[in-house]
Amino acid sequence: MKTLFLCAALTAIATTPSFADSAKKITMANGIVVDGGQVLLGDAVNKSDTFLTKKTGGSYNLEWAQKQAELVVIPEGNDVAATFASQNTGNDNDRAISIVAITKNASRNKSATSQAIYAEAVRVSPKSGNATGIEVDAANMVPKGGRGDVNPFQNQLGVAMGVWVASGADAKVHAPTYPAQTAVSVVNNGNTWDQGLVLKHNSLTPTQSALTKKTAGRAVEMAPNHHVSWYSNADKVHEAAAIVGRNSGALEIHAEQNISVDVGQDFLVAAEDEVIVQAARVALDAQKSIQITADDAPDSFVRMTGRQSAQLEASGTRVAANAAGLSVAAIAQSGGEPIFFVSKEDSTLYIYNIPTNPKHVKRNGVYADPKTGVLKIKLQ
Repeated sequence: MKTLFLCAALTAIATTPSFADSAKKITMANGIVVDGGQVLLGDAVNKSDTFLTKKTGGSYNLEWAQKQAELVVIPEGNDVAATFASQNTGNDNDRAISIVAITKNASRNKSATSQAIYAEAVRVSPKSGNATGIEVDAANMVPKGGRGDVNPFQNQLGVAMGVWVASGADAKVHAPTYPAQTAVSVVNNGNTWDQGLVLKHNSLTPTQSALTKKTAGRAVEMAPNHHVSWYSNADKVHEAAAIVGRNSGALEIHAEQNISVDVGQDFLVAAEDEVIVQAARVALDAQKSIQITADDAPDSFVRMTGRQSAQLEASGTRVAANAAGLSVAAIAQSGGEPIFFVSKEDSTLYIYNIPTNPKHVKRNGVYADPKTGVLKIKLQ
């Protein structure tokens, strides 16, 4: 606590206008220097010879962070530059805050930025370990017990959280406020990220879902009427695809062009009532087979409808229905002529191109007797 008071006092003295103007350089004990309005601690007393003044590959260095600061702390061999700690004890009702960082952008220049915290992590060598901009650890020493989970509709008191991103700040100070634009932005500041968000395999507690009846980690949870959007690369201003969850529990998938599903094994669509696909053209493409089934109930059926016609095709075989008359036709791949046809008008079965010579029919094949026209099956 004495050290904190000392740093605060030195900063206050060094930034006092009358003192800052007159102060040249005051050297104090324990590596503390007040120089021209700056408070320098540790290795920062060597203003022109710190790692911030050395180039790390580019044409510039990080000396700006040293020159523009009122308080500069650079440890001499220690791995921690500064420690700020606070705690609540007993029945304290106040908040315990270790660091308060506030910035205010009152500039009329739109290019002027204002940042409460700026963190930069630099990894220099391939042999170096990790370089992390900000690490946030939440240590929960209390078992969960009977307390409910945090969900999109309610917050629980007495939980441990990593990051809390809020819009509006203190309404008593800044009122009125309006919606902030972005909670989290992942940007390119001279280079790209290899991955945007990675959840480690053991980072989430497996929890059974009341909806899926299966256990998994809960990665993202949203309230209804939120969507995930993809923007068009053509004009870069409008949504081209989106997934939306609705109040009723419905999930909508929207796309300006194609929706493709590529699976290595099975693709299962299950519904308690109906599965409806509406499109100008629906294409099902499989290397082996496509199977559409209905359960064994007496009124179960598979329906395929179209305003003009509906048809299923596979390697030269077609089953089709058209609006002019119900027709079911199997068309040979080579000839292109129908083998059988059912007319809706007279319910007559028409059969075409049935062989009449048994010699041209394989075993168990069907042929028509050339004299009587009777259909026969060649058994031998």
